[in-house]
Amino acid sequence: MRCGAAVDEYRHPQRILRTPRYAAMNHHFDSYGPDGVGGMCSTAAVQICVDTGLTSRERWWLLHLIGPPLVAAFANSPRFAGRDTGWKSTRRKLWSGADPGRTSQPDLALEPAAGYARYALDAQVIAIRGDGSDWSPPGPLTFADWIAGKHLPAPTYDDLDYHLSTLFPPVRPRGSHLEVRYLDAQPGDGWVVPLAVLSALLDDPIAADVAAGAAESVSGLWSQAARYGLADPAIGTAAIAILDASIGALRRTNADAAIVERVEDFFQTYTVKGRSPADDTLSPEVSR
Repeated sequence: MRCGAAVDEYRHPQRILRTPRYAAMNHHFDSYGPDGVGGMCSTAAVQICVDTGLTSRERWWLLHLIGPPLVAAFANSPRFAGRDTGWKSTRRKLWSGADPGRTSQPDLALEPAAGYARYALDAQVIAIRGDGSDWSPPGPLTFADWIAGKHLPAPTYDDLDYHLSTLFPPVRPRGSHLEVRYLDAQPGDGWVVPLAVLSALLDDPIAADVAAGAAESVSGLWSQAARYGLADPAIGTAAIAILDASIGALRRTNADAAIVERVEDFFQTYTVKGRSPADDTLSPEVSR
């Protein structure tokens, strides 16, 4: 894998971990085609964990709302297994195709707790732990089915906790914090930029309002963002407004000058020009 690439550019997926958990995941994802195993074996992300804080509902909705423009802005996986894929974020494409019931966003029309509870209950069970090496369930089984008695013995709270660890939505709640899982890995120490951008947007109400307004028209467009990146006009416009708002917030909070400079340089080098790090590795005719 190229240093900092979010998908292995040269090799086909090859599972290394041989534990029962990953064998069961492999078996489950195989039923959805190659995307799931590719996501499991061949991808890397910048995973940012943020406190739920006193405004957990607002953070939950904002993180989902700004997700597609940020996926596009930081897309860095246009090649996979020796070829250009036609997607700026192939990593996001792979995970989106790997059992959408556990990798897509929950229903945001519901309150966060209710929406995620429904999401978790409806998701297929990947693994039922036991003493043997085969943890795959005997057949299709949602966690709601398991609770209803369609598989015995009945699940425990520990089984529920384990099931939650096998869900991979764009934003995953983990008790006192939220995991932001939708950003591609960045070259070198480029992870500093998305970390600074998210931190600024979440901690500055002015920036948060601007970002939410800018992203509203492209809410839920995860696939378009992953495929076209900032070449999609609406997503590109939203990304410019969101990153610009984050820079304003960083300045207002007297953030470290070197970090502000890094974000500004990324903004001018990529976002304003409708480019992302993915474009650095694409041939000109593919990049356009």
